[in-house]
Amino acid sequence: MASIVEKTVSLTKESRDLLPQTGNSLKTTSVDYRYRYIDPDLLIREYFLSSSPQRAKLRKLVFQNINSWQSILAILMWSRRKEIFDAYDGASDLLAECADINLFKGAIQYLESANLLATSSASNLFNLDDFWEVLLKGIAYAYQIPAKERFNITLNLFPVSNRRIVKAAIIDTLVILGDEMDIEPIRNSISRFSSTHEPDSYIRNYAQEALDEIS
Repeated sequence: MASIVEKTVSLTKESRDLLPQTGNSLKTTSVDYRYRYIDPDLLIREYFLSSSPQRAKLRKLVFQNINSWQSILAILMWSRRKEIFDAYDGASDLLAECADINLFKGAIQYLESANLLATSSASNLFNLDDFWEVLLKGIAYAYQIPAKERFNITLNLFPVSNRRIVKAAIIDTLVILGDEMDIEPIRNSISRFSSTHEPDSYIRNYAQEALDEIS
């Protein structure tokens, strides 16, 4: 945990140095061709610089070469780049190809640590909200991971869901998972946000609308 907390400082400062510099396109030299299929950073970069049809073809290839939660963070960082076409949807679509729940767990542990360090800075918290939203959408649609595992990892986020956008993203994730598993635990979990114990009236209403949708 100590090493994760130390690394978190870079995330709360945008951590742009973790990403390769963007350009209009990748060079197609023999060196690029040889190494881009074993370097997840290059694959992720190529994915986000591609058109929508090309992304659809690249998604599975990218995750065949991802074996660390740091690459999940790199995807989250790309999702916020305003110069990238459809960055948000591109990131959540890519994360949906994840087949290893431990990659999500590592990224969550990192973001939880980042939340603790970012409490003194509103801008850093807003940045983290964006990361949580994209990550949760990716978890919701990660079809290769059993729904029960995705449900459990989402429940574990309840203690850190003190921000409106994170609570809403958790509710959205639970609604999506309701199509794949028994609806009763889904309803019980969403009800925690619709109860009078929830201080945010917007979230109470949002949760109630979700319950009405899945009833």
